Amino acid sequence: MGVTTKKSFFENGNLKYKVTYDFENQRSKFCFYHKNGKVRWKGMLKNGKEEGEWIYYFEDGKIFCKESWKNGVKLECTHM
Repeated sequence: MGVTTKKSFFENGNLKYKVTYDFENQRSKFCFYHKNGKVRWKGMLKNGKEEGEWIYYFEDGKIFCKESWKNGVKLECTHM
């Protein structure tokens, strides 16, 4: 199947979210956006479980929180 990307947009034309599915490696990358076009949050799933760094942002683009995940278990959460 390979890699597939799905996108959705706000009524104002800005990107609402972008999700990339890598079926071969069972990974999904997510990036959701605020209406103003700045990133809201982003992260990755591996085998259906949270993996790696997940980052959440305020509407002005500043980082709100960083989380570290391994096999669906939250290892660390740092609020900025």
